[in-house]
Amino acid sequence: MRTIRNLIITLTLIASLSFALVGCGLNNERMLVDENRLTVGVFAAIPPFIYLDAGGNVVGIEAEIAAEFASDLGVEVYFRNFTDFGAMLLAAQNGTIDVAMSTITVRLARLRQMNFTNPYFNAGMQVGAPIGCTVINESMTREQIIAALNVPGTRIGVHTNTTAQFFVEDYLPNATMVPFTNDVTTLEGMRSGNIDFMIADNVNLDRLNRVATTQGVMQQIDVRLSYDQFGYALRKGNYELLFALNTTLARISQDGTLRNIFESRDLLGGIYVA
Repeated sequence: MRTIRNLIITLTLIASLSFALVGCGLNNERMLVDENRLTVGVFAAIPPFIYLDAGGNVVGIEAEIAAEFASDLGVEVYFRNFTDFGAMLLAAQNGTIDVAMSTITVRLARLRQMNFTNPYFNAGMQVGAPIGCTVINESMTREQIIAALNVPGTRIGVHTNTTAQFFVEDYLPNATMVPFTNDVTTLEGMRSGNIDFMIADNVNLDRLNRVATTQGVMQQIDVRLSYDQFGYALRKGNYELLFALNTTLARISQDGTLRNIFESRDLLGGIYVA
């Protein structure tokens, strides 16, 4: 975690220098895909961070922060909703969108392909287990839970192309990973008996658990398996936009806007503090 934090700080310093060079005319690439609007890629199926309301409008924490970005840039915000999380990240990497904003964990592998803003939220992987599960429980340590899951024949559901998938690949090589298109379909996989456990970040599991427990499907094992930070992803080399987004994040952190956004969703404890 410290390595990633130091990397982000280093990249921010590079961004500041590059922003100055842009002012000297040394970078001719456009900051925005469309100069009149901020094009934001989202995977709008992660409430309360980003989702569609009854009218089909993109709403949530990320949408409110995106509005702050656009306001400071003096442009409108335009949301492009992706049905595949990986496709959204690829669009950010290729620069067909300006920025991807959907609870994206800052990872070293991703930093090699994209730039990331400073972190804005702390999260971490947890396990969703069937009601009445005796294999793991909340009295166990992180290491004990990993050992109990990392056995041949254990089927673990994940939302593909997310940190949950990478966690299983990194820490549970002996288990069988079963990919799903989102966390809701992963939960349905548990309901139908196609998986034994699911792994997702604590916020998503908490949301699912509020519904799933009443239906007798899933219980959230409240033991943090990883400590992750969310950031916003954009095309590598677009340091002018990176500088602008980080400037806005700093402003809304200092003036209380970010606190109000998260407090209204009862997620105040997750705000990233440098």
